[in-house]
Amino acid sequence: MQKTLSISGINLENEPMISHKHKFIFIEVPKTGTTTICYVLKKHFCGLQPSVYPDKHLPVDQYKKMFPKEMQTYFKFGFVRNPWSRVVSLFHRNEGVQMRKRMTFVEFVDWIQLATDTSVKCNKFPKKNMLGFFEINNKVNVDFIGKYENLQEDFNIICDKIGIQRQELPHINKSEHKHYTEYYDEETKKIVAKKFEKDIEYFGYKFGE
Repeated sequence: MQKTLSISGINLENEPMISHKHKFIFIEVPKTGTTTICYVLKKHFCGLQPSVYPDKHLPVDQYKKMFPKEMQTYFKFGFVRNPWSRVVSLFHRNEGVQMRKRMTFVEFVDWIQLATDTSVKCNKFPKKNMLGFFEINNKVNVDFIGKYENLQEDFNIICDKIGIQRQELPHINKSEHKHYTEYYDEETKKIVAKKFEKDIEYFGYKFGE
């Protein structure tokens, strides 16, 4: 059973998610379990003390610019999530701008439909598909993409790959809400399906699964 922890009081720093000791790069996609993964791996990230929780959602092409040599040999991984579930989680997010206090869920989905990568200067919101975090020149350039729905199992695979001991993941920064399927009507389902069509097709997601 996952333990629920709070990140209250943890200092937030903007740092790249890279470990030179264990030779890995973690590509963070917002609301796919990244807070939990960072909490567990934080002692391995370069230049950070164990008490510091890093937060930086950089796509893989940015890592290639900053760490071109490491990108050739380091193990690169990240996680994705059912887009319909992820949108509900983003709507209910506890940190930063809390959209549920500013608009209804239907209005939030409408905003997502209109938003572009530059319309809002906040990389935590779903302005682009998740696949884009892992692509360079429209080609996936990471070694492993896990799924939020299989978080523990896929994290075990990552631990084996980067050479650290497997450990039970806590559940950090969990947002409290009903099952995501209860938030949608036919129109909002279609909007999310169209907005994140690439993710749904590439990762094989379906509504309700």
